[in-house]
Amino acid sequence: MRFTRTTTEPVHKDAVPLLDAHIARLREAHARFSEIYPGQWATWPGDDTVWETIRKELDAAKNGDWRIRVVLHPKTGIEVQAVAAPLGLSGLQKRTRADLRSVPFRAGIEQAGKEAASHLRFGAI
Repeated sequence: MRFTRTTTEPVHKDAVPLLDAHIARLREAHARFSEIYPGQWATWPGDDTVWETIRKELDAAKNGDWRIRVVLHPKTGIEVQAVAAPLGLSGLQKRTRADLRSVPFRAGIEQAGKEAASHLRFGAI
């Protein structure tokens, strides 16, 4: 999930876009893995515990754009990682033409255009 921190105040649930949907997805994945691998997964820690673990990591983060990864481990519980988001993902960071060129999908379109152009013959008709 993505999070943009613009203040030093404690983070509230409503500041994290789609938090409930992310936690629901984690809960469903945990239930499915527990079903597939019985006895290998600890019990679901609860939505509030997941949120508190995420909140602690977000409160420690500096202002800026962050990608938040929540990892559920079979026996040891929850791990939260906050990694600086790449440029161009939010309004805090200005996108440049170079950012647009680095997007893989766009790069594929540019390459396809070059290949198509190499088959054209320019000259008198």
